[in-house]
Amino acid sequence: MLALLAASLGTAAPASAASGPGLACGTVVTSSTRLMADVGPCAAGGLIIGADGVTLDLGGHKVLGTLNPTPGQASNTANAAGITLRNTRGSTVTNGEVLRFAVGVQIGRGAANHVTRLNVHDNLGRDNGDGIAVFGSDHNRIDANRVVHNGQWSGISLLNAGDFGSNYNQIVDNVVLGNNVPMFDDQGTPIDKRDVGIAVEGPGATHNEVVGNVVDGSGTNGIQVFPDCSSGYDISTGCPHTVPNNDNVIAGNTVTHNGFGAPLDGALGDGILLQAMGPPVISMPNHNTVVNNRVLGNQRNGITLGGGNGQELSMTPWTTGAENYGCFISPDPDDPRVDTPNLCGVKDNTVAGNTSSGNGIDGIYVGPRSDGNRIFQNTTDNNGKDGIGLGLAVRTGPGQVIVVDSHGVPVTVPGSGARNNMLGQNRGSGNHRMDGVDEDPACGSNRWVQDHFATVNQPCVR
Repeated sequence: MLALLAASLGTAAPASAASGPGLACGTVVTSSTRLMADVGPCAAGGLIIGADGVTLDLGGHKVLGTLNPTPGQASNTANAAGITLRNTRGSTVTNGEVLRFAVGVQIGRGAANHVTRLNVHDNLGRDNGDGIAVFGSDHNRIDANRVVHNGQWSGISLLNAGDFGSNYNQIVDNVVLGNNVPMFDDQGTPIDKRDVGIAVEGPGATHNEVVGNVVDGSGTNGIQVFPDCSSGYDISTGCPHTVPNNDNVIAGNTVTHNGFGAPLDGALGDGILLQAMGPPVISMPNHNTVVNNRVLGNQRNGITLGGGNGQELSMTPWTTGAENYGCFISPDPDDPRVDTPNLCGVKDNTVAGNTSSGNGIDGIYVGPRSDGNRIFQNTTDNNGKDGIGLGLAVRTGPGQVIVVDSHGVPVTVPGSGARNNMLGQNRGSGNHRMDGVDEDPACGSNRWVQDHFATVNQPCVR
């Protein structure tokens, strides 16, 4: 996706536009303009806003690309955006439809722009693929848009550009539906899924607000805060010089039915995920706030902090990837990192006032070595496994195979559990296994206070 940004920022484009019908593909708009006709089909980019304080009113018209609506087609390798806000401040794009590009709307650096009242759909790049993407830009507002069936990466994403993260942005009151486009091989066969509804990816995406959105039917996670690397992952040092995605707020969203995109095998699908990766530890998302969301009917967990549930921790040790929650133990007896206590996890996040019910595994799951999180006043009913679960890392062997005991139960790693977490005044009932679970003996350093559960796995969960 950074290649797409670099190309668009360096494009030499036609002369600036005036109001009126018939803008050409590739036009640079430098004064406020209202379209009187559709633009395109455009084989490369659509329109570029190239000045500060410009309003581009699409007038209910389309900016139309040429990518095939079937994303497995080899023709979908063109990296182009429908509308690019190119290093602008205080500009607005509104009131129309953007479709069939690699990225629908792209903000490339600049600040304080507004993307509103757009229908952004079927932007299906083979190499890229986002509905609305923000690269290294601050204080933008993305609101009241309809973002449907974009991919292979996301409906809406906040990314970095070089050393610049995307900070203090607002993603508010959007409808983000069906962003469930799989990844394809050269023959057009779906091989993997990575498509997220709203991705706070960064690295260095801080102080953003994701508020009041409806996120449904994403291929993997509904809303994801992802620990990406600024300079590439190194097996020895992790992600050096990377700014983590901290201090974001995810509030008042309705997040439903995410994680069911094809192909299903081995793929993840949480409602809201603060993701951990590694080891070695990379820049985990810490100090984020997840409050007052409705998280219902998602494939896996409703809300996840850090690592995955047991059998999902089955990737090759010491590697990273979108399927890797990172809290692994090396199976090599000669590796000095065997049973290392330096397992990854997220820290100091707040999860409060959410309803997380009817999800496939846990309502709220806190993964290995997640530390110092505050989880209170949530309701977690009728989930497929536990209402709230604090888990342990599982041991994996050669070929990514989970080590199991004589009863077929995955072998966990003593001392790998979540720690120093405070859980209070949560409610749960009707969950398939237990309403409250802490897999650390005697809850370790975790504190459960005034929770209301019908079933728990040990007396300290109370």
